[in-house]
Amino acid sequence: MLHAPGSKLVIFPFDIQKGNPPGPICMTSQLRTVSVTTNYASLPDLSCSRVSILNRTGNDMQVRIATETQSNQQITLPNGMSVVVQSTNAKFIQIKSTTNATGVQLVIDP
Repeated sequence: MLHAPGSKLVIFPFDIQKGNPPGPICMTSQLRTVSVTTNYASLPDLSCSRVSILNRTGNDMQVRIATETQSNQQITLPNGMSVVVQSTNAKFIQIKSTTNATGVQLVIDP
């Protein structure tokens, strides 16, 4: 399991075809679409309790906690799948892919 101070990885199954999101979206959640590059990059600097990440890039994507940089401390998020990461700030979560792409969708819960 990936973890860092203030961060906890929680994986929920999500099938975009069936439309079963991991839980209710709070009215004050912030929605973002970001790009992914071939180098790890942090998500936006926003306070939160959790971040839902949906990969719609067309490629697999890697997700890790920013402080965990060893090769076995990330997960691969296949295209069309999502993950929920509990964290005190979205910037503690990093993403990358084998190609530059758009289509990473975020729900950042306060």
